[in-house]
Amino acid sequence: MNNKIERYGRKNDKEAILTEMPILGQRQVLHSLSNFFIQHISDQIQVTYLIEGNIDFTLDGCVYSLKKGDIIINKPGQVFGAINDTFPKSKSAFFKIDLNTASEGWSSSEKELLNDHFQKVIIPHLSPGKDFYPTFLRIIEEHRNPSQYSLIKCRAYFQELVLMILEAHDEYLNSVNYKAQIAGDMLSLVNKFVSENLHKKIYTKELADLVGLSHSHFRYLFSMIFRTNPSDYLLRKRIEKAKELLRTSKSITNISYELAFSSSQYFSNSFKKLTGMRPKEYRKALQQLSSDSKQIYGDQESSEFMDNFYT
Repeated sequence: MNNKIERYGRKNDKEAILTEMPILGQRQVLHSLSNFFIQHISDQIQVTYLIEGNIDFTLDGCVYSLKKGDIIINKPGQVFGAINDTFPKSKSAFFKIDLNTASEGWSSSEKELLNDHFQKVIIPHLSPGKDFYPTFLRIIEEHRNPSQYSLIKCRAYFQELVLMILEAHDEYLNSVNYKAQIAGDMLSLVNKFVSENLHKKIYTKELADLVGLSHSHFRYLFSMIFRTNPSDYLLRKRIEKAKELLRTSKSITNISYELAFSSSQYFSNSFKKLTGMRPKEYRKALQQLSSDSKQIYGDQESSEFMDNFYT
């Protein structure tokens, strides 16, 4: 089976219906691909939605771990890609937002207002809710089977998507602000404690006691602040530390025990689950990366490059 892409708006693609949504599509990667999702800079707002799988994206040097139902938003001028250009088995949707070109869908004041809202987006990693992907699929369906009403329908669906993104961002900021004092303390204390104790098994009760909360209350606040459960958070912290240690000459077995994994096999399986690569493969990719000069591509170039992986 081969990787698949359905896309509208690029050169050699069917034309996109909306000028406000000049490029859109879906991609399915059926096996982990190396040297695929290369670092690039987009000229417009770009949204990527994860339908299936887990992907670690980099945005201006920061890592964002997406799971099913999450989006990542990269703005014009930001460097966007996947860790080590590696794209794991997954299915994702993507589209661009252009609020600067002339169209009949928005008044100039509405576009100015929306551009201002997107400029204020400071959290690029969001969960926009269960209605997001079905709404996007309605736009895809109009591109597959256009009718005399497709422009009107797509514009309405697109406006819904934009509002879902902005409302998800506001909701997330409000939830964090609601517990600002506790959140700040928890973030600082938990991160510091975990970073200093990755060499041993860490229990959720220890973390709850650390911040002076009951076990149940701690788990609730933890999921709200960190957007994951304590077990997954601890595993991701260990894997992030493992990535650092794999840059050294330490053996993979020693790294696994240094980070309190029960066995090197469990470490290897966990590492692959979160990164798409075994530790040995990751180390090899790092060595290759250090020997090559890193190039940042334009958005069009990166898209043409990735097209070679599809049929």
